[in-house]
Amino acid sequence: VWGVDPSAERRAEAARLFAVPTRAQATAAALAEADLLIVSTPPFAHTPYIAQALAAGKPCFVEASVMLSGLLIHIANALLIFLLLRALSIDARFTVLYIFFPVMLWESRTLYSELLVLTLFLAGLYFYIRGAKFGIFASGLMFGLAAAVRYDAAAGFLAFAIPIAVFERKNLALFAAGFAPAAAAILAFNTMAYGDPLSIGSASGVALAASVP
Repeated sequence: VWGVDPSAERRAEAARLFAVPTRAQATAAALAEADLLIVSTPPFAHTPYIAQALAAGKPCFVEASVMLSGLLIHIANALLIFLLLRALSIDARFTVLYIFFPVMLWESRTLYSELLVLTLFLAGLYFYIRGAKFGIFASGLMFGLAAAVRYDAAAGFLAFAIPIAVFERKNLALFAAGFAPAAAAILAFNTMAYGDPLSIGSASGVALAASVP
């Protein structure tokens, strides 16, 4: 096991923390000795290391690789925005602003959880404005699935539920009922994986709440 980093300071830190030899570059000679390469650099720096590993015929594990999944989700988001704009009687051509917005193009290069959360938020909004009981229930379900992707996305459910409670209270119970299955699944998973329903792996929910001033 050895680490590669162009920064002398970071190489010294890695050697101190993990007691492994380090190199400034992944040379061909060094790669010839390796069994596999793990790339955990920022995404913009992945390509040179991936190319070196492939050229050396070595297996390569990439922390966040370039993949088609993100692009497909980006396209799905664009479609949802198009449908939302039409449903709200807004010029649907504004969808182009989302498609070519630099941050979204960047995120579409790989699979970020935030991109999928956005898909589910957009779907939740679309189902809600479609109305009817199924739409309101499906909207809550979409927000619940978003929370299952990223626990902090539950804040999106609260942000949407509060105006419903104020302005459309009759829809709140059905919206919450849609969210409930995902919430129950999250709590059950936490209990099975971490020992209590409020644990998130790194700390318990009770401990986190107690740490808030």
